[in-house]
Amino acid sequence: MRRNSAILFTVHAILHSLGTQGRTQPSATHGDTSTPMYSCRAEADVVFVIDSSTSISPDNFRKMLTVAATITSSLRIGRDGIRVAMVMFSDEGKTVFNLNSYYDQTLIRLAMISSNYLGGNTYLDRGLTAAHNLLSPIGGGRLKAIKTVIVMTDGRSSNPQRTYQVAELLHKNNVKVIGVGIGPDASDEELMKLTRDCTLIFKATSFDAAHSSLSSLLLKTCEVIQGIQVPEEP
Repeated sequence: MRRNSAILFTVHAILHSLGTQGRTQPSATHGDTSTPMYSCRAEADVVFVIDSSTSISPDNFRKMLTVAATITSSLRIGRDGIRVAMVMFSDEGKTVFNLNSYYDQTLIRLAMISSNYLGGNTYLDRGLTAAHNLLSPIGGGRLKAIKTVIVMTDGRSSNPQRTYQVAELLHKNNVKVIGVGIGPDASDEELMKLTRDCTLIFKATSFDAAHSSLSSLLLKTCEVIQGIQVPEEP
């Protein structure tokens, strides 16, 4: 389970940030995307923005997709519930599927884990622009839904200034941005400018490990988003 600790902590924080109520389930084993940790209900639109640049190896890219699929396994997907979309970014922002493509959890997970590695530069701004478009009514976004973008990256954006401009646009539209930085090259400064809140940042030293001290940071994320006191981990 040490190998999967980064995934488990990330799932715990992100699920609460969606404005949902969760209940604990048995933990998933490494590589298993079918066993949810929580059962979450909400009217929420969630867009995963996944780094697929050359700095991430194809193997680590697959691990990142497993993180996203594991999170999705815990969401109550539905037309009137939680809708999920996915974008990848490298030289361009590529929409894998939009918010009204699938209302079935299994189909969403399969679409995620079967996505092809792109390679190229790290134009996060283009991924965020695609996410912004997906959250609009044309892309399947709903006016009353809680809107969340989950960025997963291992490095710095190729165009930081433009990235910050698009992040500003998301915030103006009441979109919560969660930053997941994996590896030594993930930029604290960039993640902070993306999220505007250090409690919405998750950092892991590698794709296979995470600092145990991050638990308190992720629990604080739940408190900030939900406005409630989250029990400490045993």
